[in-house]
Amino acid sequence: RLLIPHCQAAFGLLGADVIEADALVLMRWIRFGKREEFTQREAHNALQYRFKNADKIKKALDSLTIGNCIRLETRKPTTGRPQTVIRVNPGLLYS
Repeated sequence: RLLIPHCQAAFGLLGADVIEADALVLMRWIRFGKREEFTQREAHNALQYRFKNADKIKKALDSLTIGNCIRLETRKPTTGRPQTVIRVNPGLLYS
């Protein structure tokens, strides 16, 4: 019983490492393709082997947003729904 809180804390830390590893994979994809902007759908389709669901890629995107690597912008087309575009920090591409 005494080890249960310790195990929960350890697995919580491991979960953070998984998100960071996912963010690193996403960042490599951005840099390799020299992408200045993309959509979540484009990233998800390109990295399906890694991101089985949208929630997992969303966590990786959130991690990159916190690190100022990317920024989310909403574009309003003349018709239809607004589209969220992910803009990449130029320092990430040209460093």
